[in-house]
Amino acid sequence: GQDKIKIPLNLPAGESIFIETFDKKRGNPIQPEIRNQKSEIVLRGLWQVNFLKGEPSIPQGFKTEKLDSWTKLSADTMAQYFSGTACYTLNFNALDNQIGKTGWLELGDVRESAVVKLNGKVLGTTWSLPYRVPITEGVIQKGNNKLEIEVTNLSANRIRYMDIKAIPWRKFYDINIVDINYRPFDASGWLPVASGLLGDVRLITF
Repeated sequence: GQDKIKIPLNLPAGESIFIETFDKKRGNPIQPEIRNQKSEIVLRGLWQVNFLKGEPSIPQGFKTEKLDSWTKLSADTMAQYFSGTACYTLNFNALDNQIGKTGWLELGDVRESAVVKLNGKVLGTTWSLPYRVPITEGVIQKGNNKLEIEVTNLSANRIRYMDIKAIPWRKFYDINIVDINYRPFDASGWLPVASGLLGDVRLITF
């Protein structure tokens, strides 16, 4: 009937929006943006991963061509216990039809939050699906582009380390921390929790 409104939407997994309606017409409707020149590449090359700050100690950095949890990729055994921030740096060349264009940087799977910088400009912070940040006009340059992604993980791996080493950390007054069966909580048997960038990073322009 005439009292119904249809709104076509195309949202990536995890994305949400607000839709506001009015009881009276408010000017001209917004025209959809035409994106005929979409271009997409997977950013490949040698990633430099440096651990910046965190506990219980700062692991040694490493280089990798394939992105996966730093608990798997790092040769430093302390990386599996690290809770904090690591910086992923990649130098890459964009396609000719991407230079200067607007778009998105799709980060794939992030554990757990990331601050993204491209050619010295902070593009944004992401902490939930879809893990992506917008690229403004003029940021992508001809020739070498420098991408820096600072990823911060959860505290689970550090808690695991403290329970393995019997380091007291439950400093609460009159509160007991127990598991689902009301036994004393113990993280020493946990497996390392995935951390960092876990998959392909894509550059999308239009």
